[in-house]
Amino acid sequence: MGSDQRAIVGLLGAAVVFALVGETVKAKKGENKPGAYTKTILGGTLGAGLLLLLSEAGAPAADFAKGLALVTLVASILLNGQSVFTGIDDLTKGVASIPTTTKGSS
Repeated sequence: MGSDQRAIVGLLGAAVVFALVGETVKAKKGENKPGAYTKTILGGTLGAGLLLLLSEAGAPAADFAKGLALVTLVASILLNGQSVFTGIDDLTKGVASIPTTTKGSS
């Protein structure tokens, strides 16, 4: 697998993971529809496969495929960002802050 293919799989993998975390948070709040996980996983897998095939057509097509993968990641962050970051905030509410000290202070 070449560097273009690794980049495409990495970007789409990150987009799918971000979307799955968003769907999990939405499920805990009762906001998502049935089958959301399946659609996310199948869509990410199909998208990655099609972009990998496109990247085999040459350097310009590979650059285009990487761009589409990056756009997909950004769209996933924009669509699921609020749910993900709200879920992380809810998770870390009870965690106490770790006090920091600097050298030379007593």
